[in-house]
Amino acid sequence: MDFVIHRFRGKTFVSRCDAAFARVLLSFSLYTNGLRIFNTRTKSGQISCVHGIRVLSMFWIIFGHTYYWGIPYLNNLMDGYKLPNNIANQILLNGSLSVDPFFFLSGMLLTYLWLKNVSSSMDKIKSWNLWLKYYLHRYLRLTPVYMIVLAFNADTLRFVTDGPMWSQNGFEPNYCANSWWTNALYINNFIHDEECMTWSWYLANDMQFYMLAPIILLLFIRFVPTPSFNMLFNVFVLLGIRYFRSLSSLRSFLQAASFVHGLFSTTIGLLSHFSQLTRKSWFHCNCMSLFHCISFRFEIFDLFWDQVYIKPYTRCAPFLIGILVGYFLCKTKMSVQIPKALVAFCWILNTALGLVIVFGLCDYSRTNQISFAWRLIYSAFGRTVWSVVIAWVTFACATGYGGKVSSGPVNTFLSWKVWTPLSRLVYSAYLIHPVLIRSYYASQNRPMHFGDHFQMVTISICSVGNEVQSEWMLALG
Repeated sequence: MDFVIHRFRGKTFVSRCDAAFARVLLSFSLYTNGLRIFNTRTKSGQISCVHGIRVLSMFWIIFGHTYYWGIPYLNNLMDGYKLPNNIANQILLNGSLSVDPFFFLSGMLLTYLWLKNVSSSMDKIKSWNLWLKYYLHRYLRLTPVYMIVLAFNADTLRFVTDGPMWSQNGFEPNYCANSWWTNALYINNFIHDEECMTWSWYLANDMQFYMLAPIILLLFIRFVPTPSFNMLFNVFVLLGIRYFRSLSSLRSFLQAASFVHGLFSTTIGLLSHFSQLTRKSWFHCNCMSLFHCISFRFEIFDLFWDQVYIKPYTRCAPFLIGILVGYFLCKTKMSVQIPKALVAFCWILNTALGLVIVFGLCDYSRTNQISFAWRLIYSAFGRTVWSVVIAWVTFACATGYGGKVSSGPVNTFLSWKVWTPLSRLVYSAYLIHPVLIRSYYASQNRPMHFGDHFQMVTISICSVGNEVQSEWMLALG
């Protein structure tokens, strides 16, 4: 029916289908959704470079998870300790950085689009319809496909295949049966004794940031009239509390140190009096990849994961930086005059900072030796600086400073039209790719032998291919 409408009656007929039933019916149309997904045209005022950042970050996540979930199925696990010998492997070992661009983009796009919507009439802020749509639209947009993947992972997955390493009960049947409601409420990063879909911690954080973001946005509109004041406000939020009392237990230290990791960077000097064991354990996990953290001590990894890694107060810095950039882009209408010399300096500095964050722990990963000062600095500022790196790339591309020629080679690459349809499938990719990767490993009839990166890259590419098909079906639904 949808094809006939578009082909023979024209779009004017579709525009008259204002009935709720007609819109709901067309939302399940293969033809309409296919046109929307593969439409590469960009509207005026769009920040097109976000598509490239989003897709490349997703590729990074998939590549890292291909290694991460393959660890239990390898028969030569000790060879994994040779990975740090090659500096290029730091891209893999620091794969956890790939999540922060999504937090940044979420904050930036939310602020940019929301301010554009309310700037025409400030009376909209007083409307209940605006806030009802704000919260309800977000929940209904993310949750249905989320729950479909959760149900498949909890029940149907166990019937997909078999083998000597395949669990007949699936991966997380009991966990999902008992704690699925925490996923549906997006609180599974706080209530996670039996965590279903462990990778969904990101969705919980992102939803919590989204729910609380209006507090900052309304403060900007009501009390902060200029971008400079907004910048100062964000700086104070990022610096936060300057003091907390000395702590004795490892658990309480992790809870407080998590604030340092995400927001309260100015407290790093107060940590020097903690025990040597505490310093080595938490900062080892914080500085190194999760692979090395797991191999260090399982109990330390569990505490780091529960108290630091998945908590919103340790991951909100990229989101707050995104809010600042989104506000600035909206207020300046993406038109900023910057001297060429300053632009060149910013690109050089930004590149240097990015390389330091990704490759700065190469010697540490090889020798396990690092100064306490550098460990503190990297742990407290690493993710925030990485978010600033992504922020500059986005800001420069959006304002026309993405390179030296024409619109800029960086912006040209990140705005490549190929990224646009793939970008629309990223959410489904994040949900489904761990299920496919873990299913592949568990369905093998013998343990795998890790040889080289080509093997893992091949698995990643095959996973991406299968994921695109799965994402296509989920997106169309």
